[in-house]
Order: sequence, then structure tokens, then C-alpha cells
Amino acid sequence: YTITLAQAVERGAERIDMRFAARPLIASQLHSHVSEVLRQLGRVKGAMLHSDRAAELAEVAGAPGVQRRIEVQLAQADLLADLGRWDEAVALLTKVQPLAVEKFGPDSQLGIVASAALGDALQVLGRHEEAQPLLRDTWQRAQGGYRTPAA
Repeated sequence: YTITLAQAVERGAERIDMRFAARPLIASQLHSHVSEVLRQLGRVKGAMLHSDRAAELAEVAGAPGVQRRIEVQLAQADLLADLGRWDEAVALLTKVQPLAVEKFGPDSQLGIVASAALGDALQVLGRHEEAQPLLRDTWQRAQGGYRTPAA
């Protein structure tokens, strides 16, 4: 009996919600890891399912999960881009980027990553007039170094 890595990961993931029912942030992180492994194995649609579950669990966690929600949504935007769903990625990033900047600051790692992701996605869609100022500003901020959110 042979099992692929993707099958093994998916089988293990079936128990995440039950084992970590009282710890939604941990369950969210585990679903994110499963999502990333599946993405790297080329199972993008399966990765999206786990990314969606990670987002739901981060939302359940409430205020302590703001950073986690932003990280998950950035990963979801990457998955949407992998699927060629750039309009959806831009729609998501248009919500995530201002939240990341508001909560953690424009010079924070999350603020810079979210801004760069939005600028890149806008570029892909040919929305250069929106993308260029955002990317230029993000580049300047990144050159000064960024700070990571306090744990």
C-alpha cells in the first residue's frame, strides 16, 4: 500500500480541528502549514481549502488573531494569484493592505509585504497608475528596514 506525501498531509490535517478545538490560533497556523505544503506540491485548490480554514479560525480567535488573519489573507492572495485569479487577489489585498498598515504601521514587515503584494497584483492587471506610486513608496520604506510586530 503506497501513499503520497500529499495524501499523508491531508490525512493528518483531518484531525487538526478536533485536536486543537480550544486553540484556534494554533489550528489556524497548522492549516496554513498544510496549505503551504500542498501549494508546493502543486495542489493549489487543496491548499486554498486549508488557507480558507486558517482564515476562519483566525477570525474566531478575535483580536489576538489580527496579525494571524493578515498573514493568512496574504497567503490566500498568493494562492489566488497561483490560480490566475488576479482580480480576486487584488480585491482581497485592497482590504488587507490598509488593515496591515493601520494595525502595524507602514514601516512594519506586514505593512510592507501587504503593500508590495498589492502593488505587484495591480501591475499584473495592468493598473500601473495605481501600482507605481504604491511600489515606489513601499520600496523606499523597505530600504529603511522594517520592524516586526511585537509578539
